[in-house]
Amino acid sequence: MHRITLSAAAQRIENDMFSLLYQYMQQWNMVDRRSLEMLCVYYLKNYLSVYFGLRKQCNTPRERKALRKYPWSQVVNKKAFRYCCSPKLSAKDKIKLLVAKMRL
Repeated sequence: MHRITLSAAAQRIENDMFSLLYQYMQQWNMVDRRSLEMLCVYYLKNYLSVYFGLRKQCNTPRERKALRKYPWSQVVNKKAFRYCCSPKLSAKDKIKLLVAKMRL
């Protein structure tokens, strides 16, 4: 039986790595809007990759339900979502973010 591994979702999103990157950006005085936008867009694309990768692994209605009930809002960095309308994200990425947020 195939099982999705939602417990590893937080690790796959790599919040720790992005937190470290942000700390180094502050140390090196790289906290301008452009640099933060680049980091957050990269983070959002990584989130989409993880979310839709896990979604693709769902083979049963039970697994899809577990994916929808997973507490994504506790795992995902909310600061990054300030850049969800960034011109650096494609229209497809913006739609995917909306779908992920709605958990369809």
